[in-house]
Amino acid sequence: MKLPSCLLAALATLVCLGGLVLPSLAAFKPVEHPFMLWTRAEAAAIRQRIETEPWARAQYEAMLKETGLGQTFRNLFRFLVMGDESVVEAEKKYLVSLIGNDPRKFKGDAGGGRHYDQYLSVLRYDVLYDRLSEAERRGLEDTFRDFIRHHCEEETLTFTRSSWLPNMQWPRPMTAHLMAVALRD
Repeated sequence: MKLPSCLLAALATLVCLGGLVLPSLAAFKPVEHPFMLWTRAEAAAIRQRIETEPWARAQYEAMLKETGLGQTFRNLFRFLVMGDESVVEAEKKYLVSLIGNDPRKFKGDAGGGRHYDQYLSVLRYDVLYDRLSEAERRGLEDTFRDFIRHHCEEETLTFTRSSWLPNMQWPRPMTAHLMAVALRD
């Protein structure tokens, strides 16, 4: 039996791709938390600059004086990069309050229906991973997977040109994708 040339070409392509992909899969090693904002090595390098370079120290001190929007980022930086334990309790408390929230009923921090975003919770999870108990991790992971499932499989909202405003709707899919990244799913 003679195989058609296009089938032989497809088979040869699959064999070649398999030879390229399989070795890279064998070398895949899951990264340790944190990895989304900064790895531990990156955080140590940043801290070194702050401790040794006057301009970096001045920028850090200016950041400490800032208030308002961006506080979560500042707190995660203070903890991971500078080792400031004073911010951990508040950030962890906020993070674990997400456990068990149902995305089908979740109204988000602002109380709106379509506009909910939990990307800051995802970043908290990554940075505070070692500070979470096994039960807290499992609870957050289950909640994240429920949010992902809801957005990717169950969502019934119709998005049109007039309802798909980036500042209102984009946080939902981005949060679901960030959750998957944080879980390494």
